Amino acid sequence: MRIDNHSKFGSETTGQFAWGRKFNTVQVRASLGTAFKAPDMNELFFPGFGNRSIQAETSKTFEIGALHTFSKSHKLDVSLYTTKINNLITSVQITFPPAPITFLAINTNKASIHGLEMAYTLNKGYWTFQTNFTLQDAKDDKTNTPLLRRADQKLALSVSRNIKKTGNISAEILFSSDRPGQNNILPGYGILNLSANYPINKKLTLQGRIDNVSDKQYELVSGYNTANRSVFIALRYQN
Repeated sequence: MRIDNHSKFGSETTGQFAWGRKFNTVQVRASLGTAFKAPDMNELFFPGFGNRSIQAETSKTFEIGALHTFSKSHKLDVSLYTTKINNLITSVQITFPPAPITFLAINTNKASIHGLEMAYTLNKGYWTFQTNFTLQDAKDDKTNTPLLRRADQKLALSVSRNIKKTGNISAEILFSSDRPGQNNILPGYGILNLSANYPINKKLTLQGRIDNVSDKQYELVSGYNTANRSVFIALRYQN
């Protein structure tokens, strides 16, 4: 249980109840939880975006799921969930080209998200293969229209190989279906990310990452570009 006491939105109590049981190689679970989210400073006061009349967001989520462990090397996790949201905090575009794009933080009175998630993991020696799939239906319950910028389908594929006990190299491919924008459809996309961790000795690890390897051009919000191909290199010291 958690109690939030906000200077503007008052006191809110949230919590979660969860149950689980194992039947041979299958572990089933169920949970019911509530959540509270107050608007941040930008959503309240940022010039050209903030809205002092915006309300805090509350939600309830119910989830059931099962984890089937086929063997030590592979397992499948499946879950179904439904979330009911009051005063969902979102934003809308209030100006249109050729004028500068401006957004305003607002509440969606009532919204719901129903979804299915599946995750499969396979371990073979030094190799690990993972697949994650999400299928969801997110909508404004008042207008029965899709919520903005939420993809109905998402898929993640990854493969990694352990090296030198604590090191690894990995690759992941992320796919997303089309998402509704305010006045358009944001096209789906697929991107490739690579990463590596190489232990130089017991204390030093060389880390590298390349995001968006193919330099894919895509948008998560209409009119705002995402990062191009990005390369990160770090040297981590751990005593």
